Amino acid sequence: DKLGLEPGWLHAAAAGGGQFFGGVLLLIGLATRLAAAQLVVIMTVAIWTSHRSAFFAQNNGMEFPLVLLVVSASLVFTGGGALSI
Repeated sequence: DKLGLEPGWLHAAAAGGGQFFGGVLLLIGLATRLAAAQLVVIMTVAIWTSHRSAFFAQNNGMEFPLVLLVVSASLVFTGGGALSI
């Protein structure tokens, strides 16, 4: 609620579930593009709402979420590869 996303519990549950299940799907290589796309959306919202005041991570900046966003975006475009399910 403090970030301006109403209702807060619903957005927190959706983001937490998306991060957990998206990470599991990426780990096993199942629905890679779909899982990576949802992580792109989650990281974009995280950067916009919480981390846009600074760049470096020690200042609560966007450095690490931006890396996760770029890696997820590259998986959206390239897919999981030959070893994915």
